[in-house]
This record gives sequence, C-alpha cells and structure tokens, in this order.
Amino acid sequence: MKRAALCALALLSSPAFGAGLSRPNVLGPRAVGLGGAFAAVADDPTAVWHNPAGTAIYGDTSIYLGTEVVFTQRGYNPDPASPIGIANASTTPPTPNKNFIENTAPTVIPIIGMTTRFGFGKLPANRFALSLLAYDVYGGSISFNSSDVQNQGIQNTQILDFEVTPTLAYQVTDVLSLGAGVRIGINSFSVNDIEAAFKANLSALGVGIGGTLGMMLRPHRLVQIGVVYRTTLSTTMSGSGPVTPLGGITANHDASIAITWPQSVALGVAFKPHSRILVTVQGDWTGWSSVQKLSLELSGLLPVVKQLRYSDTWALHLGLQSAVTRWLIGRVGFALDGNAIPDSTMRRENQDALKATLAVGGGLHFWKLFLDGAFEAFLPIGDRVIAKQGPDNEAGRYKANVYMLEMSAQIRF
Repeated sequence: MKRAALCALALLSSPAFGAGLSRPNVLGPRAVGLGGAFAAVADDPTAVWHNPAGTAIYGDTSIYLGTEVVFTQRGYNPDPASPIGIANASTTPPTPNKNFIENTAPTVIPIIGMTTRFGFGKLPANRFALSLLAYDVYGGSISFNSSDVQNQGIQNTQILDFEVTPTLAYQVTDVLSLGAGVRIGINSFSVNDIEAAFKANLSALGVGIGGTLGMMLRPHRLVQIGVVYRTTLSTTMSGSGPVTPLGGITANHDASIAITWPQSVALGVAFKPHSRILVTVQGDWTGWSSVQKLSLELSGLLPVVKQLRYSDTWALHLGLQSAVTRWLIGRVGFALDGNAIPDSTMRRENQDALKATLAVGGGLHFWKLFLDGAFEAFLPIGDRVIAKQGPDNEAGRYKANVYMLEMSAQIRF
C-alpha cells in the first residue's frame, strides 16, 4: 500500500500552471496590446479582473464577447543520467537523445462579460456600476504523443481555474473610484499517467471563493492611477478514475486534490502626453509562494503531498496606444515577468523561465461597436539546461515557444 502511494507522486508533478511558460498577460486584447499595463486604464468589462474600479468611470452599458487562442510548443531532451534518459538508453534500439515535444494544438479560451451604470435611454449613467465577467485566468493543459511517452510518465494533463466574478463599483468623486468583486473559481483537474509502475486516469472538479479590490485615482485630467489587489483562491477538487498501482489490480478510486491560487497586487499609471497618445506602465507582484505543495488523496491509498516550492514573482508592463484616426487605434506593449517555478522542481510538463514578451494590437470603433485584437509572442528563449537537483526535477535541456492571439467584440449602448 505504501509503495503504491509513493508511485502516486507522479500524478502531482503534472499541472501546467499559469506560473509557467503560457499566457504571460491576461486578459483581453486591449490589455494584451498594452503589454498587460491595464490597471490604470480598465475601460471595458475585463476591468473586472484588471481593476474593478474602472467600471464606474468609463460609463456605458456594455456587452462583451472575447476569445484567446494560445499556441505553445514546449520541448524536453532528457539528460542521459535522468530516469527518462536511462529508460531511453535501455530501449531497443536505444534512444538516448529522444526529444519530448508537446502537442501543438491551439487552446481556445472564451471571455464573456457585461457592465452597466444603469444609464438607459434618457436616463444618465449614475455613480454605481454593476459588472459580471466569466473567464479563465490560471492553469493550462499539456499533452505528449503516446509514442514519445511510451511508459515513461504523463501523457496528458490539465488544471484550470475558470472564474465567474460579479463586481460592484462606485465613483466616490470625480477623482476617486472604488470597486470590489467576488471571484467564484470553478476548478477542474485531469491527468492520464501511463507509467508501467503506476497507471491512472483521473478527473476532479471543485469550487473556490476569492475576491478583488480596486481603486482608480485621477489626480490630473492627463493622469490616471490604478491599484488592484486579488486575494488567494483555495479549492479542493473531488473526482474519481481507474488506478493501477504497482503489482495491484485496476480499480476505480475516489480522488481529491487541493490547491491555492496566488494573491497578487498591481499598480499602474496611465498618462496622456497628447490627445491622441496614451502611455501606460504597471508593476505586478504575484504571491506564487502560496503554491508550495499539491495534496492528493486516493481512496484506499495513503495521502500524498508533492512539494513544489514556487517563488513569488515581479513583473513590469509597458504600453503605448495611439489614435490613428477617430475610429482606428494602434497599440504596442512589452512585458518582463519573473520565474516562479524553480529549477529544483522543473519538469517537462511544467517549466518556467524569465519571460520577455512583445505585443501589437489595434481596435476599430464604429457606431456602437468596438472590435479589438492583439498578438503577443515570447521573445526568443534559448535552450535551458537544468541539472539534477533531487527527486523533484527532471534534468535535461528545455526549450519553449508561446504565442497568443486575442480578439473581442463589444457593444456599448
């Protein structure tokens, strides 16, 4: 029984967290086009995430539909002395330099939102704003070809935090606005592990509660300052699936996995040096150290805790927006984000590095419609060589490419 529980550790190395090499700036094409520097702008329903206080300023009732399309390709070449390298060397014929390449099918993520200041018809908008946004902000998925993985670990896995957030904001004065929201996180987890020593195909679902607080200041007609704080969001997911422990019989087991998504703080400034130009800058702190472990319980087996030891990160975001014409907007952005996943827990399905991203975007405005788009890419990341640092990482050579396309349509009335 204890031996089987120790084999279950493999399941806990699987999630591709938002801390890793994916979705560097969320969410919405206006924010992405500005390199993520949106806390001091927050002028569409995605303000629910970026800064809920912004919904009490920009006015109109708005309905928002958007999508993110994420393209990733992450690869891993195992060190000959690593467990996978040793296993590859023992195959017939030997494959010591085998590359594990992630499947590259794009991931499509929807965004749906609305906000209103109750200004219908001839009624003027009031100082209160009510908003609702449904979006996915943390998590990810990854899969490998079964011919590559063979019997050497995770074939595919996914963990997602899809949030529905109602918010209320109030414009206290012409200078100050405040906003708050309740984050309802619907979390899902799945893993298909096909190791010879331990096979499992599990899925689980759970709900967690968090919160968001925002403030917007206008000390000058050309300057806007935004501050937002997001609490941790903890959830325990429950589910089941077939498990085959070492030397055991395949049986359905109930499963439970717990995780705490991080708290974060952002401070941004938006400045208009010209009527057609907007400059934005933002600094973020994300408390990824809350993700220190994953706890897995399988009925009939001993509880298993996987130490992750994630680190807090800082990020810098810069953006520039220009009104080319009355109806055409152009945007460009840059971001630099830290490394949350230390080398000591780096694995092929969950890797990270210091990230620099470049984004371009634009918008069209006609009648009451706002159409926006943005494209963001990692600046080239060279191969990273990770040495063996204990039982929790996979030594070898890592590489990754990530691209993201954002699109949205918004109607204001």
